[in-house]
Amino acid sequence: MSLPASGQISFNDVSVEMENPDIPSYTFGLWAAGRYGNSSYVHTPINVHSNNSGKYNTNYPLNLNTWHGYNRSANYASDGTNRSLFFSFDPYSCFVSSMIVFDVGTSNTTYDINISGSSTDFEGVSTITAYYGRPWQADGGGYGSATTIYTNNINGAALNTTVNYNYTYDYTKGQYVYVVIYSFCP
Repeated sequence: MSLPASGQISFNDVSVEMENPDIPSYTFGLWAAGRYGNSSYVHTPINVHSNNSGKYNTNYPLNLNTWHGYNRSANYASDGTNRSLFFSFDPYSCFVSSMIVFDVGTSNTTYDINISGSSTDFEGVSTITAYYGRPWQADGGGYGSATTIYTNNINGAALNTTVNYNYTYDYTKGQYVYVVIYSFCP
């Protein structure tokens, strides 16, 4: 499912698309950036897949109308093409996160996950983590059925690394590898 490209949308529409319908209170700008209220609880991050990225390349806070056409399950093929992952809002708000998703299919194989960027590229980034599993949970937790492949606390430093991942398909986790960046608190 994805949100309509035009017409009226509501917070509830966005909440359902993000699979966070049970979060009782929110400040929309924080919630949209992957944060629950003023806590450190981080729910399913924004998917910055390229088909949606222009809509989120805005200043914090994100407005409701920027969600037109958002699709949390949009994903890239695992074809080796470089993909950008970015904060599209104020990266200095504590516990902000965003992700990109790759469809790695149902065949067992080995993947090379390359993560690189300068300290300028990673300004405001505390941690980079790659997961195998389902990033979308009905309770908003986001990581309940995922396995951590790789994590690195970079704190805004440059990074150039390759992780070899021996992928074994598990139907309970699905066919996605996703990479998340998390901000740090200033």
